[in-house]
Amino acid sequence: MRSCTAPHFIDTRFKITVNMKKIFTFLVAFTVTTLIYSQLPQNFSYQAIVRGANNALLSNQKLGIKISLLKGTENGQSVYSEVHTATTNANGLVSIAVGGGTFLEGNFIKIDWANGPYFIKTEIDPEGGTNYSLVTTTQLLSVPYALYAANSQPGPKGDKGEKGDQGSAGKDGRLEYQNMRVSKSGDTLYLTNGNYVIIPGISAVNVDNTSVNPEPTNATITGLECGSVTSTGTLVAGKGSNNVFISISYTGGNAGNYAGVSFNSEGVSGLKAVLSPGKLVNGNGTLTFSITGTPASVGTATFNITINGKSCTLTKSVNDPSQPTNGYGENITDIDGNTYKTVIIGTQHWMAQNLNTTKFSDGTPISNVVNNESPAWFNYGNDPSFGEVYGKLYNGYTVSSKTNGGKNVCPTGWHVSTDDEWLNLVDYLGGLNIAGDKLKEAGDKHWNVPNTEATNSSLFSALPGGYYNVSNSVFDWILWSGVWYTSTEMTSSNLWTRRMYSEYSQVERSISGRVHGFSIRCVKD
Repeated sequence: MRSCTAPHFIDTRFKITVNMKKIFTFLVAFTVTTLIYSQLPQNFSYQAIVRGANNALLSNQKLGIKISLLKGTENGQSVYSEVHTATTNANGLVSIAVGGGTFLEGNFIKIDWANGPYFIKTEIDPEGGTNYSLVTTTQLLSVPYALYAANSQPGPKGDKGEKGDQGSAGKDGRLEYQNMRVSKSGDTLYLTNGNYVIIPGISAVNVDNTSVNPEPTNATITGLECGSVTSTGTLVAGKGSNNVFISISYTGGNAGNYAGVSFNSEGVSGLKAVLSPGKLVNGNGTLTFSITGTPASVGTATFNITINGKSCTLTKSVNDPSQPTNGYGENITDIDGNTYKTVIIGTQHWMAQNLNTTKFSDGTPISNVVNNESPAWFNYGNDPSFGEVYGKLYNGYTVSSKTNGGKNVCPTGWHVSTDDEWLNLVDYLGGLNIAGDKLKEAGDKHWNVPNTEATNSSLFSALPGGYYNVSNSVFDWILWSGVWYTSTEMTSSNLWTRRMYSEYSQVERSISGRVHGFSIRCVKD
C-alpha cells in the first residue's frame, strides 16, 4: 500500500515559568502525519518551536522530551508514554515521531482512537536531561484517522447485488500509449504511468563520480543521518541487480531541486549507487539510491557518498550464489549447556532459537537483579518455564562490549546480531513489509491469533517472548510481540532493535534504551 498523509495543525502559545525564573515560550506546531504501510505499526509526527528567555529561539539545542497520551481529560489516565532526545534546528524547531521513542509504558498500537478524546502531554528539559520544566497538554482534536482505521472492525456484509452489464472491452495487452516528458536535466524520460527510463550515455548512471557534480546549485541540506540508513532487495554475486535500494535520511532540506548523481562501489566492484534527479522537502526527508550493475564477487559493497558537502558510507552485502539459501545447520551449545538449533539464511548463519543463558561465554555469571547500568537477565514473569520456550530477556548492557566488560553473551564463535545483519536478513527475505511472515513461527501454539500469514519459510522460528519494562517492573506482550536487541548503538544510551507482532507481516526497526529486557538472537562469526 502506498503511504499517505493526513495533516492537521494546532498552533498554541504557552508561557511557562521555570525554577530559574526565566520565561520560556513553547510554540507547538502539532502535526499529525499518519503513515500507512499495510498493517505496519503506526506513529505520527510532532513538531514544536521552543523559545528561551527574552523570547529567543533555542537554536541547535539538545532537549530531553517526554510524551504521554492521556485518555478522557487533560489530567486523565496515561495510556502510553515514551521519551526522546532530540536537537532543535536553527529556527528552534524540534521534530519527533510519537510512537517511535524510547518506550516507558502502555501499548501504542492498541490505543483505541475511536474511544477518546485523547490529550498529548509534552514535557521538555531544555538541558537535554529528564528534569522536565516545560509542560503542556493539548487535546488531539483531529483523530489520526489512519490509526483509527487500522483498529476499526469491518461492518456487516451487505446483500449480493444484481449482476451488472458486461463492461467495455479492455485495452489491447500488447499495446499501451503513454505521454512522455524529459526531465530538466535531460537524462530521464518520464511516462504518464509513473515509470521512467534513464537515457544511456548522458545519464549520471553512465558517468563516473569524478566527472559528475553531485551538488545542485539550488538544493542544500544541513546534514546526512548516517545512522538511519535502510535498504531493500538482495544482491547476488554475478547476477544483475534488480529492485535494490538504499535510503538515507537528511536534515535541513531547503525544498530545492537536485540533479542526478552516481557513486561507484568499493570492496565489491561492478555496482553504482544512483540518485535520480528530484526535489528536497523543506526540512527533514529521505534520499533513495538505486543500486545498479552486476556485483563481481561476494562481500560487502561500499559506497562513499557526498551530498552538499556532507558525507556518509553506505554498505550492502553481496550473497554467494552457491551457498545454501536456507536450511538447518549444526546445533550449538552455550556455557549453561542449553542446545540451540541453527539455520543458514543467505550468507548468514543464525541461531533458530532465542538465547537462554545465565552466563557470559567465559563463565562469568550475569546478574538476575537490576543493578544500575550492569548486565542482567530475566525470565518473563519471573517464571522459568517461559524461559525454556521463549528464551530469557536481557537488558541492553548485556549485549554491548562497551557496557559488559568486553564479554560475549553468545556461545563461543557466535556474537549478538548487529543492526546490519538484521538489515541483510530482512532484505534477503524480501524487505520490511513481508519478512516478518517468513521469520515468525507459524500457527497459534506460541503466537496469539491472528498469525495466519506466518509461514516460517526461513526456519528462523521467531517467537513472541514479550519484554520487561524495568522502570515500572512490568512484563508485557508475551504471545503478542517479540523484541530483539542488536549490539549496534544508535546513541550512547540507545540500541537498534527489531520487533515483530502477531497481527502484522512487517519487521519493525526501532531504537530503545538499554534498561529494558528484550530477547537476543546470535549469529555465527
